[in-house]
Amino acid sequence: MIKLSNYFQSGFSVLSALGLSALLLSGCDYSSNSSQKTLLKTQAKAKAELVASEYQVEVTFKAEAETQLLASAELASKLKGFEAWVAEHAFVMTGGAANLSGIYQYNPNEKRKLIAYEALQRFNLTELNFEEYQKVMAGVPKYGPFNLQLINVVASEQDKSKTKRELINKAFSMAKDKAVAMSKAAGLCDVSVSEMSEHVQDHGSPRMMKMSMEADSLHSSESKQIITLNLNVSWLANPC
Repeated sequence: MIKLSNYFQSGFSVLSALGLSALLLSGCDYSSNSSQKTLLKTQAKAKAELVASEYQVEVTFKAEAETQLLASAELASKLKGFEAWVAEHAFVMTGGAANLSGIYQYNPNEKRKLIAYEALQRFNLTELNFEEYQKVMAGVPKYGPFNLQLINVVASEQDKSKTKRELINKAFSMAKDKAVAMSKAAGLCDVSVSEMSEHVQDHGSPRMMKMSMEADSLHSSESKQIITLNLNVSWLANPC
């Protein structure tokens, strides 16, 4: 799964989202000479937070030993109980990076010295709801992971689509207010929409809970995904 912040582009036109085929602030006569029209440009931003419906967790195990064989065996021993626990709870898990490397000691004026080997394995637990996420953060520590972290949270596509439509309407209303003020200040009338475009950015705002044992209390509030919409609107206006 990806780790970083996500971007998605509009799957429908802004006009369709607003439910209008043409948007006028006052009666605009499109038969007027276009050379007499004035172009106005406005920008508006709207933002919303959505409760995450999916949590993605990365788990890393590490073992060190004098030989490659011993390091691999120790790591396999750690993973045995963890993998059985994951299967018992039917969590969705994919294998990540696996690595076996040497550990060296460095001393001034001497060649580096191989002192041990390190075996490392990462896993990704995905498609976790909030309750499952709590179980992971409470249950995994007893298997001795080197690292356990929340790497991403995602809201449902249905919630994101609905929120995007709401943000477009909100941003357009702000852009329209700006256009009205600009036209009045410039002595212009018959302001109408010429062109619109939007850019939507979404990124998770993970609320990381500490690694804890099952008896410990856990956070009760879910993480959020932030949706930000930037709307650019061009307007045409006639001299009054």
